[in-house]
Amino acid sequence: ILEEELGGAPDELFATFEIQPLAAASTAQVHRAKLFSGEQVVVKVQRPGIRTQMKADMGIMQRAASVAARRSEDLRAIDLQGMIEQFSTSVLAELDLLGEAYNAMRLTENMAGLEGVHIPRIYLELSTSRVLTMEFIKGVKISDIEAIEAAGLEREVVARNALRAVVKQLLIDGFFHADPHPGNVLVNLQTGEINFIDCGMVGQLDLTQRVNLIQLILAMQQGDVAGMGQILRNLSVPFVVKVDEKGYKRDFERVIRRQMYIGGSGGFGQVVNEGLDLLRSHGLRLDPNLTMAIKALMQGEAFATLLYPAGGIVGEGAEMVQE
Repeated sequence: ILEEELGGAPDELFATFEIQPLAAASTAQVHRAKLFSGEQVVVKVQRPGIRTQMKADMGIMQRAASVAARRSEDLRAIDLQGMIEQFSTSVLAELDLLGEAYNAMRLTENMAGLEGVHIPRIYLELSTSRVLTMEFIKGVKISDIEAIEAAGLEREVVARNALRAVVKQLLIDGFFHADPHPGNVLVNLQTGEINFIDCGMVGQLDLTQRVNLIQLILAMQQGDVAGMGQILRNLSVPFVVKVDEKGYKRDFERVIRRQMYIGGSGGFGQVVNEGLDLLRSHGLRLDPNLTMAIKALMQGEAFATLLYPAGGIVGEGAEMVQE
């Protein structure tokens, strides 16, 4: 594939190239290499025939989702078909590695003003739709508290830098890394720098959606349960003929107020999960892109509060948005 895509064998293209992959997954594998200029890189090489296989797999999933949704009100409620379509679009887009290159370059531009945050550099001259060459990142998962502490890094600083990056991506820029799980967020133990890797899957939010999410965080910070319910309602669409609006407001007030009294703010993830359950029970759901955004916010809060429990989206999100 390297010969087909880049016009040369590995030893002609790179000063060194490790034939044994550093990592391997279903659609591609990654090899360590060194450029003739001395930079350490990784080269993602797509598997032969994977595009045809993935299209077939996605078609099977979409047909299965369609049949299942016709037979189950619960599956219609969570918009299973919409979720599978969104997933299929994202996965198939990831097969064009130049799309991942674009995502990384755009995120690099957006994160440029943030201290302690880095996106791997892309080497376009050694990249095509089936091969992607990028900067090698050395670090540990952001969830590896033992290693972070052993390196003498301040957990609070690492947590805030990571959370600030997630807030800016989702709530300010509206262009975000859609899967910031700990394996995709690495900490450089020498510098404390946060690195977002594997930028294949991204999401986008329009201005209205971003403003509503900001207002949701502010309402949670202020303990405004009625406001939270209204904002989630504004973000949702019905999947039933008629929504009992009064019943939704009543149930939201009862369930979420109880949750906040018993568990404090309960954290962004816990409260929003309860809210989404209430939406579904009243015939309402978020569109798939918003669902992906809220998942990314939850993931960001999860690793930030693991490092620094006193922080989090509710505790510091509004301040970061203003900043």
